[in-house]
Amino acid sequence: MSDVDCMRWRGEIALETVGQLDAALELGLRSHLEGCADCRAEAADLKMVGDALPLGSISSLADPPNEIPSELDELVLGAMRSAAATDRRQRRYRSIVGGLVAVGVAASAVAIVLAATPPSAPGQTVALKAPPGVAATVTLSPSSTGSDVVLHESGQPIGGDYQMSMQTSSGTWWQAGSYRITGTSMTATLSCAVAPRDISRIWVRDHAGRIVMHAYVS
Repeated sequence: MSDVDCMRWRGEIALETVGQLDAALELGLRSHLEGCADCRAEAADLKMVGDALPLGSISSLADPPNEIPSELDELVLGAMRSAAATDRRQRRYRSIVGGLVAVGVAASAVAIVLAATPPSAPGQTVALKAPPGVAATVTLSPSSTGSDVVLHESGQPIGGDYQMSMQTSSGTWWQAGSYRITGTSMTATLSCAVAPRDISRIWVRDHAGRIVMHAYVS
């Protein structure tokens, strides 16, 4: 086989790998592969890269592994070396092979990042200063929108309405929401558009606007 023939058919090999080969060319490609060991090896390498891509897909990372499968790394690195060695081949062939390798490398990189992501930081619990007979704590946890706020309270009169506010270290105010006392002890889940690290003080006011509980956040 001449180098010219091989370069032409390797363009078709790349198209077949991504499922884009014209059906009319399949018979000719099969015939060429039967008589050319180098092109058969190239076809096998590209098929391995294509088959490996799902290993690094986002959908397969619902529970990120501690390690990326060594097979994926070896296949991607091998394909990169192959692409570099065949840089003088047809532009169409280089473009398709380069695309496969790029996707494989990107998928592997995403898998590594997801696997290395540490668990969410634990929430910070703050005890509120409250009237005699009332006990309350607020747990602040980081969220995608700022802070999740969970209030645990007991001792307030049932049926009372209250509003919680946050003061930031820069002196600005943010509302975390309102809640009603529905039992002798209760839990209310609120939210605030400020990260826990930026909250310096918590205020709870009754329906008349009087401050009934508060706490400094260290």
